Amino acid sequence: MLRPLKTLRVRSIDSLPPIRHSDHLWAANCREVSTLNTFSAHTLLYRPDCRLFCPGGPGCKLIKHEEHRRLFLHVDLAQAHAQVVASPPTVVANRPQLDVGVLPWIPCCTALPLSSTEELPQPLRSARRIFVWVHGFRQGYLRVINVAAHLAHQMGIEEGDAAGAAVVACLWPCHKKKLAYGLARADAREAGHRLRLLLDALANASAEVVLVAHSMGCRVALHALLAESESAPPLCSRAVLLGAAIDAKCLAAGGEFELPRLRVSGTLVVAYSRHDETLAKHFWLGEATSGGGLWSTALGLVGARGLSPVGGETIVSVDVSASVPCHNPNAWLKSAEVRQQISMDIHLTRGHV
Repeated sequence: MLRPLKTLRVRSIDSLPPIRHSDHLWAANCREVSTLNTFSAHTLLYRPDCRLFCPGGPGCKLIKHEEHRRLFLHVDLAQAHAQVVASPPTVVANRPQLDVGVLPWIPCCTALPLSSTEELPQPLRSARRIFVWVHGFRQGYLRVINVAAHLAHQMGIEEGDAAGAAVVACLWPCHKKKLAYGLARADAREAGHRLRLLLDALANASAEVVLVAHSMGCRVALHALLAESESAPPLCSRAVLLGAAIDAKCLAAGGEFELPRLRVSGTLVVAYSRHDETLAKHFWLGEATSGGGLWSTALGLVGARGLSPVGGETIVSVDVSASVPCHNPNAWLKSAEVRQQISMDIHLTRGHV
């Protein structure tokens, strides 16, 4: 029998398990801590608190489910915020003079971009493969970190992992209100520039970088990968777009993100599902009201269109409709087909549309 709901919540923030950080889970944050709408002055790289907090808090509708209670902590977020505000300011390790205020349960961080004499934190320098997660529209901090932790789990990344893999979640101002779609879409360009700071830093490490983006995060990712010159070096070994909220012809000649201009050394994977109701019902309206054109069809709903690949171009459109029933990022990551595309050895992949 389920316990009464009132006993399921953590009564005091002091009764929480201790703060936990992992060398395998990182965040690169370019938005203000207190809002989903505004860019921060600096892009900060740090290890987030790995305790899984439920964004719904004690009033979460899923709290009656045993598995949900087992996975997530349900606390009064206002009480947690009060504890955070009372914490010492977060220290910027490579630029101690910067005042970035207090990041939630983050004692220190690294500011991007790195100068020629600065290095990434040691765990990222020694990692052999780094997955960069880029979230979509209206995603709060806790949800982004939880999904990034889910990606790490699905990739088999665990503490003491000899393979030295890591996940870095890129947090950007994706806005909170549904009617702010156009604002978030416009901010994706600057968010892409901020993401590029992270990819530039990772390019100097020895890791193989796999960029994984979902929904409007795919627009952010493509802005980051778009080359400003033909001589620009690759920024990642593989890029995987999940449920992309971008026009299906964006990668074609004359499109917004022409395939030959993308800084990917290996394969670009477009995973799409015909069962993604969010893209089917709402994407075209968001695009029409934000200058994206009338009756746009989403890349993440039908796959890449209008492409005529030539020798040397590598792109794969993968229909995962059989295993992805909706737009939820966790549903995409649970798909065995999607996991295979994310983890596939880039040196063995030569795809086609």
